[in-house]
Amino acid sequence: MRKISALLIFPVLLAGCVSTRSLNDIQSRVDSLESKSQQTESAIVSLRQGQEKLQANYAEQAQLVQKIQDEQKKAKDLLMKAAQARPKANMPDAKEIQSALKNAGFYKGEIDGAIGEKTKEAIRSFQSANDLNPDGVVGSRTWSALTKYLEERN
Repeated sequence: MRKISALLIFPVLLAGCVSTRSLNDIQSRVDSLESKSQQTESAIVSLRQGQEKLQANYAEQAQLVQKIQDEQKKAKDLLMKAAQARPKANMPDAKEIQSALKNAGFYKGEIDGAIGEKTKEAIRSFQSANDLNPDGVVGSRTWSALTKYLEERN
């Protein structure tokens, strides 16, 4: 009987040891998973904070770009207003241009006050000869170079 009871008690004790060991393994795994979960949550929080900073930086940069664009538009508008407000007295009329070109030897036509093809060709020739942009338009640089020939006439 003792042998039988020993045989019956031994498996029960052995099962208790095995289940204690299994419980310890499970608890160790649970602890490891909880630690990894906390690390993952910390990484997520850190990534969200980084994302918020990036979004704030993007918004700030978008505002700066908008300010720059606004300033560029203001500058362009001011330049347009300045060009329109330029005194007309400083700008030559067609007869003055033709006279100056004729005195300079570039215009052979009649001084009629009309900027036609002959006048434009004379302007381009004058500009080329004076290292100016040969666009056929009398701007401030071209007129500045022509004025000395206008005075020769007088």
